[in-house]
Amino acid sequence: MKCHALIGYGIDYTRSPFVHGEICRLADAPAFYDIFDFPPSELPERAAYLRQYCDGFNVTKPYKTEIIRYLDKLDPSAAAAGAVNTVSRAADGRLIGHNTDAAGFWDGLIYHSIRLQGRAALILGAGGGARAVAEALRKKCSALMIYNRTYEKAVQVAAELKGGNITATRELPKGGFYAVVNCTSAGLRAGESPALPDFDFRSCKAAVDIIYNPRETVFLSLARQSGLKTANGAAMLFYQALRAENLWQGITLSEDKVRGVIEAI
Repeated sequence: MKCHALIGYGIDYTRSPFVHGEICRLADAPAFYDIFDFPPSELPERAAYLRQYCDGFNVTKPYKTEIIRYLDKLDPSAAAAGAVNTVSRAADGRLIGHNTDAAGFWDGLIYHSIRLQGRAALILGAGGGARAVAEALRKKCSALMIYNRTYEKAVQVAAELKGGNITATRELPKGGFYAVVNCTSAGLRAGESPALPDFDFRSCKAAVDIIYNPRETVFLSLARQSGLKTANGAAMLFYQALRAENLWQGITLSEDKVRGVIEAI
C-alpha cells in the first residue's frame, strides 16, 4: 500500500485525509495518508524521514517555499509559482517538487462558473497560496494586483512571477476588480477576516477564499451580503489533491464523481 502524507504546522483543521481517501476509494487505489503537524525547527529531520519512507507528500503552510531546499528537482509548475504543494518520488528516488495548487485553483473557478479570463482580480496575501493563485491568473487576467500587509513581500511575489500583468500595491484598493481572492490565513479561526478598510465589495462581482474550513469565512459572508458570487477553497482542495494523486498513482476521475466529494468537504 502506498504511503502519502501532508506536512504543515497548525493544520488540525485539514480535510486532506478525507479528500485523498475519497479519491483513492473512488479509483479503487488504496493508500495510507498521514498528517505531520510540526514546528519549523523540525523540518530538516522530517524532510529526511519523508525522503526515506514516504512515496509522496503534500505541503501546506508554512512550508511551501521552505521545503524546496530539501528537494532534488522542481517541476516547471513549482518553478513558475516559486512554491511547492506536492512532492513526488521519481523512479531513481529523487524527490521532485510540483505545484498543483495553481491548476487546482483554476479548476475550482471553472467548477463554480467564475470566469476571470480577461478580467481584473485582486489577491490578498503573499504566501505560498497567493503565489499559486497568482501563477494561475497571471496570464489570464487583464490585470492582477497583490496586496499584503508587508508590502515588500507583495513586491517580491510580483517580481518573481514574471510575465502577465501583475503589480503590487502598498495601499488596499477600495474596489474596481471583477474578483477579490483571499489567500491569507485570516479566517481559519472563528471571527477572523483580512483587514479590509474602506474596501467596497459591491464594486466586485465575485469573491473567492482559498480557506475551506470553515465553509463560509467572515470574508465570504461579507461578500455574499454585498451580493457577490462566492466560492470557498473546497473545490481547489479537491482538484489539487486529484492532480497530486495523478502524479503519485496515475488516478483520474470522471466529473460525475467529483461533486459529491467537494460538497462533503
